Formats: sequence, C-alpha cells, structure tokens
Amino acid sequence: MSFGAACIFLRGGKNISRELAEDEIDELRDAFNEFDKDKDGLISCKDLGNLMRTMGYMPTEMELIELSQNINMNLGGRVDFEDFVELMAPKLLAETAGMIGMKELKDAFKEFDMDGDGEITTDELRAAMNKLMGEHMSRREIDAIVKEADDNGDGTVDFEEFVRMMSGHSVTPEAQTFLRGRPGSPLMLTGWRQLSWTLSLLTSRRLLICKSLNLNTALFSLASSVVPCLFSPTQSFSFLTSRQTSGLLRSSVNSPSNCCFSVSAHRTAPMELKEVLQVLEQLAPLSLAESWDNVGLLVEPSKSRPIKTIMLTNDLTDAVMEEAEALSCDLIISYHPPLFRPIKRLVQKDWKQRLAIRAVEAGVAVFSPHTSWDSLKGGVNDWLVGGLGSGQVSVLSQALGSASHSHKLEFMVRSAEELYTVVEELKACDDGATLQCSGSRPDSSGIHVSITCSDSALPSSVQILLRHSAPSQSLSILRLEKPPLPGHGQGRLCVLEHPVTVATAVQKMKSHLGLVNLRLALGAGRTLESSVCTAAVCAGSGASVLSGVKADLFITGEMSHHEVLDAVAKGTSVILSDHSNSERGFLAVFRERLTVRLPDAVTVALSKADRDPLEVV
Repeated sequence: MSFGAACIFLRGGKNISRELAEDEIDELRDAFNEFDKDKDGLISCKDLGNLMRTMGYMPTEMELIELSQNINMNLGGRVDFEDFVELMAPKLLAETAGMIGMKELKDAFKEFDMDGDGEITTDELRAAMNKLMGEHMSRREIDAIVKEADDNGDGTVDFEEFVRMMSGHSVTPEAQTFLRGRPGSPLMLTGWRQLSWTLSLLTSRRLLICKSLNLNTALFSLASSVVPCLFSPTQSFSFLTSRQTSGLLRSSVNSPSNCCFSVSAHRTAPMELKEVLQVLEQLAPLSLAESWDNVGLLVEPSKSRPIKTIMLTNDLTDAVMEEAEALSCDLIISYHPPLFRPIKRLVQKDWKQRLAIRAVEAGVAVFSPHTSWDSLKGGVNDWLVGGLGSGQVSVLSQALGSASHSHKLEFMVRSAEELYTVVEELKACDDGATLQCSGSRPDSSGIHVSITCSDSALPSSVQILLRHSAPSQSLSILRLEKPPLPGHGQGRLCVLEHPVTVATAVQKMKSHLGLVNLRLALGAGRTLESSVCTAAVCAGSGASVLSGVKADLFITGEMSHHEVLDAVAKGTSVILSDHSNSERGFLAVFRERLTVRLPDAVTVALSKADRDPLEVV
C-alpha cells in the first residue's frame, strides 16, 4: 500500500484512545447524504473528491485514484457510508488526538474539587498542588491562578470556568459545544493565556505535571499532536506501484541514509560476513565504482564462519596470501580486484586463479572496492591531493547517481476515469516493477500526467498510451539524466590555499606517500622553483582522467612516455610515484574508519607483505 499524500485516509490512527462521537458521525452522515443524489447509499469517486473538498480537504484526482485502489470499493468503484466513515475517521481522530474531551475534563476537575461541590477553592487548589506536585505554593501564587480562571468573580473556579480555561488549548468538539452559546465564554483557540493549565488523563487518568519555566505557577502539560494541513491546492501527487512501495517501505527502515549503523564498542562477538559487507557498503557504496570495474565480494566461502580477522592490502599476491593464511584471516580486502577478467577455468598455472583457489580452500572471503574508493568523497583521491596542503578541491570526473527510471512520458487525459484506466493498463503490462506516475490538478484541457519508466518498460508503455486518444495526441518522451553526486567522482583538482614551489611539492608528496624517491618531469619553461598554484591528481594510472585538465602540476601513479610528453609540452609538471604507491597509504586511513565500526573481537590488519612491484635501484 502506498502511503503518499493521501496516506492519512488509508491508515489507521495511531495512539487514538476514542471512537468518533455521535455528533461527529452525524456530521459525516449529513455531508454524505448531500452528495448521495439518488439516495442509494453510494457515491462515486468523483463525488467523494467533491465531498472531501467541502469538508476542507483538498485531494487531487490522482490522490482519489490512490484511495479508490487501496480501500474496499463496492459496486463498481463507488463508496458507501461505512467506507466513507472508515476513510475519514483517521483524519478526524488525528485532528483531535491531542485534544481534551469532556470526560477527561470532568475527571481532571474532580482531582481539584475535593469536596465535590462543583467549585474549586483556593484551599482545594493548594491541597491538590501539594498532593499532585509534591511542593507547596504560596497563597499569592494560588490566588493568582484562581483569579485568572475566575470569570464571574466569586473567588472560586466552577466547571464552566475550568472548561473555558482549558479551551485556550485543544479541546474536542464535544467540549467546544459545551461552551457555545454561553454568555461571556468565547473560545480562546488562538493561544495560551498568560497563566494556563493543560492536562493529560486520556487513557490511564495519570496527571502529568511540570513546573513552568517562565512563571511560578503549575503547568499541567498535555502531549498534544499538531496535524498540519493535509493537502495544498498546488500539490502534486506521486503514485508508486505496489512492488516499488514495498521496497521503499523496506528501504526507509533499513537504508543507511535513514538510519545510523553502528556497533557497540562493548560487543565482543565476531560478525558475520554479510554484516561486515554492510559496513563496507556504508563506508563506500559500490555504486560509486566505474561501470568497467569488478568490485564487491569476489570470493565467498561455501561454509560461513564468523569474521575475526580482516586484512587490508593494495594487491593480493602470493606473499600476501601466505601472510593472510598465517594470520588465519577470514576476510581479505584487496583494493585492486584479483579477479578482473572473466574466468573460463580455474587452474594452477594462472597466478590469479591460483590465489582464488587458495582462498576458497582456506575458507577466506575476498572483497575488492577499487574505484568506489577512488570516487568516494574523502576517499583515495581526496587523501592523495591532501598531501599538498589545504585548498579548494573539485572533482575532475563527476560521479552520477543510479537511476532506475531513465525515461519520462508526459501526456494528458480527459478525466480521472481515463487516468485510472491508463494506469491500470500500464501496471498490468509492466508487472508493477518500474512504473512511477504523478499528476497535477486538472485544468480546462484535462489532467496533466507524467510517467517515468525504465528502458525495458518504455516500448510497452508507449504502445499502451498510443491506444488512447488523448494521451496519443499529447505524448512527449524525454530521456532523464542521472543526477550528479557532489564531491564524488574520479580525480581531484586543487587550488592551493598556499601555493608552493615544484621542489616543495615533491618533498611534501614524498612525506605523504612514505617514499624516498619520486619521478618528476618539469613542464616546459618550468623550474624547481616555479610556483604551483593548482594541482590535479588521480590515483593509479591517471592519464585518461587528467587529460585536458589545466593545472600547474599533475600527480598520479603512472603515465606512459607519450602522455608525460603531452603534459610537459603544455607547461604542466608531472610527479609519478608508481601505480600502487599512489594508493597504498589510504589503507591506513580506511583501517581506522573500519575499526571503529566493528566489534572489539574483530581485528583489522594492514598487510606487511604488500608493496609496489617496482622499486628504484
């Protein structure tokens, strides 16, 4: 069931402690009868919308369609009075859920009127305050309370004055009716008096009392609910098919964007593999990886076992595997994927296949994040550019969000009935998986409708719309672009806050990368003392990302001979560290991020055998 803008009509009220009062039901019945023209006890979907609008609710045509799809409709899509009450009750009860009814007011009055004579005296008020609050109030404070509520000036507070005082807050229609027509008792529904009470005895008759922070008087507090305006006249309504809705409901509970995943530092038990994978996904979503990359869980043991030891490495080599086996590792996180190209066989003569076999035999899981870490905001490339110092950093190749809906179809329908028919046909054809629809309030030309769908659903959706007169004449198709993800993407460009010389940049990067030597190519016309104001970086092999970027300095792991010559000719100096040396230092950063999210029972180790295969001799 889709809980969109009309959801208040489709779900039962929460924490509602009363049924609709008779006068409220009578009000609904009178309104229903006004639109039941033929007196058959049924109204149409269109009449239902008009009826709701007369009662102050402003559902759109699309919202009415949602209602008709989600309630028990009788006799060909018409609603009887019982259905109507079922629809309206949650809204009415929600509006009065935080209000005080006559029964609660009478019960509360009795708490103060100790002798039952129908009046609260200053002595009774003082005694009640002492009993209920456990503290004594001065006669001056008690007199001030009574004087505030005593409209007729007799020195006491009777029930009518008590109710009138309470009407400064939220009271039910029944309590409002009690005061209507009584001379000198206007409802004060616009705000609090300078000194006032509210109370809560809605279910258990418990009196919740607190001390006002602004006044030396008692303030009986009611946990009231504020119900905002349900519909706006300009509001659009979104419809999701049932499969999407269930997915959204699940994601609203489980997705990282809506909940904070953390593991108690006091947890001592190891974690399951799937739990560790969830943490890794939250730290760096795999959706950030490049489309050509092979990331995620690459080796999964057939027998699950608790994850006690995790090893981080830049590359999974024979030496690293031996180290992992010696440490009885349960999971290896290899930055570079050891399995990249499709495998047709698993044999010992191929070193990568041999490693995969060893991992399977040892029951060790292997996971690779690769370019998801590169693209991540705060990931490898941000770490790399940080070696030069602070500055204004931007992304060179912007990452885009994933979008299941790639096409937008816009068209017109003449009526809600036609829209209902079209939507039902689209749902039936699409199997409820990829359709999303929104509509706006109708005008003289009809109802404007917008549908988004996936590539696979586009042909069938268009065919359905072309079978209908109005949609076929007004249909337009737009291709949707994926939204950018600010701060995420490949490569970084930094405008340094404090420019440095080329020589200083070299020393800074040696220190940052933990290297004794770097390779440097000076740009045409540059010297070691030339100023570096802008630097572009890309971890690993960054020529394709850095190509065409204007900067004083390029920093990457490796570039080909001719790619370096191209950069130098344009006046850009180049620092090369060798491929994995531009990445490996980030493992220590990630280790800290991962460790704090895992139980103490899980050890995260950095490989000591991992190193770049090239070295200067």
